[in-house]
Amino acid sequence: MSTTTQQPLRIGFIHPDLGIGGAERLVVDAAIGLTRLGHSVQIFTSSHQPERAFIETSDGTLE
Repeated sequence: MSTTTQQPLRIGFIHPDLGIGGAERLVVDAAIGLTRLGHSVQIFTSSHQPERAFIETSDGTLE
């Protein structure tokens, strides 16, 4: 069974530390992909150090 959404969704990812790692890459890639599909995506984290995080988290690609 497949469902499609006509309106963009508001999606939030919660991740404790947005450093550089496999789980973080998956969250960033999923957020970018969903944004490109027209959805509003935000990532919530308790720790984000831009100098040790993927560039997309601080260059304006994501909120």
